[in-house]
Amino acid sequence: MNTPNDKLAAGFDETRYPADFLVHYVRGKTMSQIVEAARRVDRALAGGALALGAGIEIVDSPGYFPLTPDASLQQLTARIMTEIPGGEAPLLLPHGTGSTDLGDLSTLMPVVHPYVGGVGGSLHSADYTVTEPDTAYLLGAKLLTALVLELLRDSASAAQEIIRQHTPVFTAKEAYFAYIDSLFATKCCPPFDQAT
Repeated sequence: MNTPNDKLAAGFDETRYPADFLVHYVRGKTMSQIVEAARRVDRALAGGALALGAGIEIVDSPGYFPLTPDASLQQLTARIMTEIPGGEAPLLLPHGTGSTDLGDLSTLMPVVHPYVGGVGGSLHSADYTVTEPDTAYLLGAKLLTALVLELLRDSASAAQEIIRQHTPVFTAKEAYFAYIDSLFATKCCPPFDQAT
């Protein structure tokens, strides 16, 4: 069965959906901003349908949480990268416009999403290409290896300190899943002529 979320996994295919089917995504820096913006979009769609005398069915389903990298883990990653021969401080974004499942993980645990370079073009596009294989493949692997070694050194003291200082959005996966489940909703507005 095809769902709106298949759009991301398989690329959008107009033949999969009826002509009167609209897929849209709302992104933001925080979940409260996303929820509020999605509520406004739903109201605008319902208002547009009402103004035209049309009915509408709105099916809300959550996407990824915004990525919130852990500051201490980012600092450690940047330090390690500068110590690797050929490395320089990686691009560490505090917030970006993209989305990833790492955003969901960041609500439960400390995460980092470094960019080491060696690529060109736009992400997830036909013009995306590896321009410097040694940077893209080897430097990235060296960074991840060095980061794991540093986190596990001295009985994992660095990892334990990062975890101790981190304040997760959700303290248990059950709370995360309960919140995700609360975001699923179907709202129906019949055509105006039928509603009266």
